[in-house]
Amino acid sequence: ESNPLLIVAEVGLVIFFGAHIVMGVLLSLKNRAARSHGYAAYAKGPKATTPVSKTLFYQGIVLTVFLVLHLITFKFGPDYRVTYEGSEMRDLFRLMNEVFHQPGYVVWYVIALSILAGHLGHGFYSSLQTLGLNHPKYASALKKLSYVYTAIVSIGFISQPIYIFFFNN
Repeated sequence: ESNPLLIVAEVGLVIFFGAHIVMGVLLSLKNRAARSHGYAAYAKGPKATTPVSKTLFYQGIVLTVFLVLHLITFKFGPDYRVTYEGSEMRDLFRLMNEVFHQPGYVVWYVIALSILAGHLGHGFYSSLQTLGLNHPKYASALKKLSYVYTAIVSIGFISQPIYIFFFNN
């Protein structure tokens, strides 16, 4: 709370998320404008577009709602205070316990984080391609790397509401 770099980090995140949203919308509009009619047939097999890739725009809408609700709940929500070793600080443990004992909130959170997992996996792999690491020789390994990265991050975040709801009474 008191670290001045926190504000710098938060402003940076707002700028990056804002730029990501603007670029995503512009790319979607550009893709839509490039083709006046739909495809006669869609590719199948390894060349097929994944369901995650086809729904990125809609995922972005859900994730924006999630982000706003997450900030309302955890950044701007109740300000419980606790003192540890003589230092007063915000009691996020109490807030998380309070929030993640609500079944509806846990279900919403897990669904939103699952959508985020797909979005993140696509973004991670696409960023590797953007960096020029898209040689057919390495594609399979890079996809596996993106799956592992996505799984680690997603399981880490999803485990918190699940653990609190089921095991932290």
